[in-house]
Amino acid sequence: NTSRGMTLLEHRLDLDPAWRLTLEGNYISDQTFVAAYDPELARTRREFASSINQANLSDNAAFNMQLRGTFNDFQSNEFALQSQGYTVNKAPELRYQRVADDLLSDTPGLLTWTRDYGVALLQYQFNKSTASQIGFNTAALSQRAFGLNPNQTFAQRLTAEGLTDASVVRADTRQQLSMNLQEGPVKITPFVVARATYYDDKSATLADENNDERTRLWGSTGVKLDTSMQRVYSDAQSDFLDVNGLRHIINPSITAWSAGSNRNSKTLPIYAPDVDALSVGNYIALQLAQTLQTKRGRARTQTTNPDAPASTGHIADFLKLNATAVFTSADKDTKAPIGRYYAARPELSNLRDFASIDAAMLLTDALTLTATNIYDLDSRQNAPTTTGVQVAHSRDFSTYAELRYLNALDSTVVALGLDGRLTPTYLLRLETSFDTDQSELQDINTRIDREFAEATFSVKIGYNQITDEYSASVLITPLGRTRRAEQMRRIGRD
Repeated sequence: NTSRGMTLLEHRLDLDPAWRLTLEGNYISDQTFVAAYDPELARTRREFASSINQANLSDNAAFNMQLRGTFNDFQSNEFALQSQGYTVNKAPELRYQRVADDLLSDTPGLLTWTRDYGVALLQYQFNKSTASQIGFNTAALSQRAFGLNPNQTFAQRLTAEGLTDASVVRADTRQQLSMNLQEGPVKITPFVVARATYYDDKSATLADENNDERTRLWGSTGVKLDTSMQRVYSDAQSDFLDVNGLRHIINPSITAWSAGSNRNSKTLPIYAPDVDALSVGNYIALQLAQTLQTKRGRARTQTTNPDAPASTGHIADFLKLNATAVFTSADKDTKAPIGRYYAARPELSNLRDFASIDAAMLLTDALTLTATNIYDLDSRQNAPTTTGVQVAHSRDFSTYAELRYLNALDSTVVALGLDGRLTPTYLLRLETSFDTDQSELQDINTRIDREFAEATFSVKIGYNQITDEYSASVLITPLGRTRRAEQMRRIGRD
């Protein structure tokens, strides 16, 4: 018998209003422990790593110092296994940022300067697990999931691709100038961005014989036009939906963007996607954001009896509907099969021709419906599709159901769950998921929380139908001052 387990430690200390110290440490016994005993943690948690981070936040500036690494030579996060296959050690990383400094003091907001400076000593820590060690013991499974044979390690594949675990100093700066212009109801925002990134080790840049540059120069320019309009429908009334008037807010926008670089991102090491994996190409993005707002909680007698006392109620977003369409040039830099667009930082987008729609309807204060779909115009197929419903039966009890479809894996999963407060100090959470393609239950997890004044004590029990494994875990979460005060106020009300 072998002892198995994991240790997770997190601590945050506010040294003063501006300085914050964050400590994190973890150790996991083996490659499959997290996936077997807490699959939800493997799917959703941020990267397992140990770090010391000190940050200073003041007005529109931020300074960050970080030491980061891991005590394990394998990975337990599903997203890391399915993508990069390595962890990045930072020893250390320093970063300073300033956002939207005014360059013209007599016309604030007209011309702003945003900048980012960073320097770090970086090193890859490759995953030394073989595919068979994490359960992919047939060639069909391991090749489909990771592009590996069962007896191959992630480290062997990455080394064969030209990556090295040598330490590299990377210095980076990003500079952006933006203007805020107005032409009637239309806001016009032209912007230009320049970025320079230097790697001190040529071997770490995957340079070929025709390109020995250690410095990546990247630049982009673009313009965004957007406006806002609204209309009020005072006669829209519904007792059943608790609708007392509607306000329709429409925000259309169009963005044109172009970027280029002296280096193909595929010849650069990806220590951090927001620094190393920048998109190049051209695109036009069309967006239409719509919101329907209504007033809820108003006494109905106010409508039928004008002399009744006024009741202001509250404003609720009855419906939010966001649509996006992105059209790219033939020389686009595509990173993944699902298109993504980030308006604030276009260089982080995954450039594909696609259209997406996100909808959320607060049908009543107790019933919420959601739907998301991305349609890939290149393949003419839906990429991911998600629909869901959440019902708040009371302040202390809610249930949800969600359907998720991912075209790349031809996978459809239905998830169900509930959250309930059993007593003023005990909470229950139940979650399960069902694979409709395999017609079998994937997993079921139950968690019970006991709230104390200083901490929350949790017990979690789960069963994985696919691996036929049971799991149990115990978690103690100390409460910070703010959360503890809120909890004490709530307990007092109950």
